[in-house]
Amino acid sequence: MKIALVSPYSFSFKGGVNTHLFFLQKFFDKHNIETHIIAPAEPGKILAYNIDHARFHTVGRSFPFMTNGSIARLAPTPGALGKILLLKESFDIWHVHEPFAPGPSLFSVFALNKPIVGTFHAYSDIPFPFEWFKPISKRFSSKVTVKIAVSEASMHFAEQYISGDFKIVPNGVNIDIFAPCEKYQNPTVLFVGRLEKRKGLDVILKSWNKISKNFPDAQLRIAGYSTEKKISKFQELESIKFLGELSEEDLAKEYSKAWIFCSPALGGESFGMTILEALSCGTAVIASNITGYRTLLKNGEYGLLVEPNDHIDLSNKICYLIKNKDVRIDLEKKARPYAINFSWEKITSSLIELYKESENIFKSKL
Repeated sequence: MKIALVSPYSFSFKGGVNTHLFFLQKFFDKHNIETHIIAPAEPGKILAYNIDHARFHTVGRSFPFMTNGSIARLAPTPGALGKILLLKESFDIWHVHEPFAPGPSLFSVFALNKPIVGTFHAYSDIPFPFEWFKPISKRFSSKVTVKIAVSEASMHFAEQYISGDFKIVPNGVNIDIFAPCEKYQNPTVLFVGRLEKRKGLDVILKSWNKISKNFPDAQLRIAGYSTEKKISKFQELESIKFLGELSEEDLAKEYSKAWIFCSPALGGESFGMTILEALSCGTAVIASNITGYRTLLKNGEYGLLVEPNDHIDLSNKICYLIKNKDVRIDLEKKARPYAINFSWEKITSSLIELYKESENIFKSKL
């Protein structure tokens, strides 16, 4: 079985969908299943992931588009279509991520007569600009032989635009790397994510004044992209440390050593990969009470939920967990066993069965 993993997003930049593909390839290798990644990439720029370049096929450079409160780097170009047509006979299964996103994903659905497995990642609180693609997605949804959503949130969102039944196969976590270790001695709160409004970094920065007054030895550690450039006004605060972009191993250590992981996103999140990584490291989680996060945390069973964009509620919850060790430890004890259910080994095993199902469905239509 030879699998094409198609991403609409430039592999020169990190992001949730591309990280998903990176780990799929890594764990499919353990099953001796050959996978190739097809995605945009910027000429002359190093790929954001350490992958086998012989099994990476670029469709050309990408262009930035503002969507769902974030910047998506897509490649809706003739060159991308040409590359899909060039590779169309090279693979048994095409696993297309965000099947109706402009560029190689949409071109794959449009142009191929092959078994296609489609994974839908997106969730948005507003329909625009997704309404634009509704006529296209309705027309071609039958070409996606098996439809997957990474969460209930992404499934309910996709159902507005795509016909058919969905399987839920969530994002995974590398439980071998993201594992517990000894905590920092002083209270430590960790934020991980891109520095954009949607991720809610401003909310935790606003809350930090009250937290540091109540706990002068507490520290906020921020791991993300271009942190120093965007929030340099906080550099003089000794209690806030900017870590920049970290390797997977260093990031896992930060998750594990932190007392609390905080994800105060404002919306538009279908799942919460950083939350899952923190849980796998046995760390207590505080996250916004938004659809994707609420579903992952089972309505607060595996972490505390706060009102979105409410820095007062956030500061109160952080102070509560720092002060109440027994509550924090209880969350830590539940976190790791729950996260193991999302191991990449389990995810890839589920997908292998769905690939076989896709082949059977496709053959039955011939």
